[in-house]
Amino acid sequence: MSLHLILALIALGLLVFFHEFGHFIAARWAGVTVQSFAVGFGPALLKKVRGDTEYRINIIPFGGYCKMLGEDEALDPQEGETAPDNDERNFNNKSVFQRMVIISSGVFMNFFIAFLAFMIIAGTAGVPRVLVQIEDVEPGGPAENAGLRPGDYIVQVEGEELAQGNELVDVISRNPGEEISILVERNSEEKKLEVIPEQRLVNDEQQGWIGVTLMARQDFVDKIRNPVSLIAHGVQQTSEMSIVVIDSYYQLFSGQVSFEHVTGPVGMVQFSSQVAATGIINLMFFTAFISINLALINLFPFPALDGGRLVFLIIEAFRGKAIPPHKEGMVHWIGFMVLILLIIYVTLWDVIRIF
Repeated sequence: MSLHLILALIALGLLVFFHEFGHFIAARWAGVTVQSFAVGFGPALLKKVRGDTEYRINIIPFGGYCKMLGEDEALDPQEGETAPDNDERNFNNKSVFQRMVIISSGVFMNFFIAFLAFMIIAGTAGVPRVLVQIEDVEPGGPAENAGLRPGDYIVQVEGEELAQGNELVDVISRNPGEEISILVERNSEEKKLEVIPEQRLVNDEQQGWIGVTLMARQDFVDKIRNPVSLIAHGVQQTSEMSIVVIDSYYQLFSGQVSFEHVTGPVGMVQFSSQVAATGIINLMFFTAFISINLALINLFPFPALDGGRLVFLIIEAFRGKAIPPHKEGMVHWIGFMVLILLIIYVTLWDVIRIF
């Protein structure tokens, strides 16, 4: 097993650990007994009992859980029937507000980890900047005629700096026949060039084309030393990255992107290993991105996820009484089965892509 793969597994394992640790510390704050705190699933590799809690590192390194007293009433009705109904340490005997804090604390912890990572990166390596470089130019195409050359860095498009590599492609695709201003950096000098994309038929739609192959990489510049500026940067970066992730989900569920492009656990580990090979700072940045993904996925109002649990608590707050545990348990059980099938599906695509 390579060092990069080990670093990737550690990074992803830490995200799961801190998510479940969020639930753990919130449960302790509310006075709820935590019966098991585990990283991974399946049989235990290591386990230790301290007080009322069994701490476990399990053999399957994906996922984890924080099992609280009485919580199984909402997930497994038969198991939940044995939980003490009058025990103050029972999760279900806490107020709606306390239970909402416990359920949402994992998500909060993932956002906090991303925020913290962005601050550390900005303070030690600098502010992230996407560098988009022209790798190849097609002879006789609009790009070559405009003076674009292999090795040029794209600085601005239509006066706007690039936040990510596909922005140039989007501008070109949307503006066939229209003159586009591109500022490039060549040999430490900036040049402003004008290019007119040709109109081509792509997927039954007329799109612009200039004949370049692009290569994007991330660089870090301008370290931030001021603590207040670091905090502001952490908040801004976390917010902007969250918007990017939400937009990707919108494209996925609106059919603009195929589910075949969704990466599962195997693909995530492989890609994380590749990122780790480029440096620890890039791995930290990618881990922060995955942490935000994990937070937002868990906020989905889908049964068995934290968001689904919150929906039931919101309904309880408005009704003034809880939905019967066996009904809620059935909904979460069905949701859990759907999630398992979805994980199997994306994992199969991961394996197909790799081999």
